[in-house]
Amino acid sequence: MLILLGSLLAHAVYSLIILFVIFGLIERLGFCVVSLFRCGRAPTLPTNGSAERRLPSATSVCVQLPMFNERAVATRSIDAACRLRWPYGSFEVQVLDDSTDAEVRTKVDAAAAMWRSRGVRCEVVRRARRDGYKAGALEYGRKQTSAEFLALFDADFVPEPDFLLRTIPSFFGSDGEPLLDLALVQGQWAHLNALDSLLTLSQSLSLDDHHSAQMVWRSAIVGFVNFTGTAGVWRAAAIEHAGGWRAASLVEDCELSFRVLFAGYRTTFAEVPVPAELPASLSAYKAQQRRWTFGWAQLIRLHGAELLFGFRCPLLKKLHLCFHMCLSVQWPLWMAWQLAVPWLAYHKLLFYTYDHPGM
Repeated sequence: MLILLGSLLAHAVYSLIILFVIFGLIERLGFCVVSLFRCGRAPTLPTNGSAERRLPSATSVCVQLPMFNERAVATRSIDAACRLRWPYGSFEVQVLDDSTDAEVRTKVDAAAAMWRSRGVRCEVVRRARRDGYKAGALEYGRKQTSAEFLALFDADFVPEPDFLLRTIPSFFGSDGEPLLDLALVQGQWAHLNALDSLLTLSQSLSLDDHHSAQMVWRSAIVGFVNFTGTAGVWRAAAIEHAGGWRAASLVEDCELSFRVLFAGYRTTFAEVPVPAELPASLSAYKAQQRRWTFGWAQLIRLHGAELLFGFRCPLLKKLHLCFHMCLSVQWPLWMAWQLAVPWLAYHKLLFYTYDHPGM
């Protein structure tokens, strides 16, 4: 009986793995179909100043740059943010600097002061305590601005000057009326150091799959993509409606994305690349992946029941959202299956075998 129960449990794990594979194939084949339908169509996002004429003149944007002791990239990040093209009267930059290094703080202050001398509203926002870490800094900064839209960039991301002109229009219809149900436009990650090593190249391939195939399909078919923590633009009112930033999970960006979904908003993806640096060392990569995986596990604990039993939507959409939320579960499932295979093979439970007379 114990062997039978072990076999059933192991094959249940295998069945769940197959489900993850099937959903992954659906996303990638779906991406191909979506791409075929879009083939030959004119781009929907403007690439020049025509965006400014399509939008209400008072559309205000605040660019938020959360950073902590970013010695190497702090100045570059501030420079890139302040070079974004938008009417100066409706544009501001918040440097949410939690740095404890005096030299870094001096660099940040000098860079912000230089852009203020050029007419850009660039303010350094510091807190007495780092409560909530990044999520706490973003929430603190959000309460200091009345901007309608919040564009977020981690310190190692370098947006092109036309980023806002190519993303903000997605929040408005062709007639200039706001699409009030749209909470987020997520940009596409690109890479500054993809060819530096085999490690960075493999990361770029994985992220390109996520930001090309998965994001495009989820945006077009499901109407939901999670915020990746950077390179995106939020409607400030949607964050407020969902309860603001919280530090309940290590992936505060994804946690907010699901709360916004439950509040009745949709999110979308824009193929507007924003280059950044990939982790160049194995230790940095392992730390990043551990944080992401642990954070998604926290997210399941926080919102899994709400998604299953509280959130109302079509069944197929709910199934895909469950797949989306539980992606990190596949890694322990794979490990459990690999550990079970030798035991199943020893007990001849892995495959059915038949003995034929005379053989």
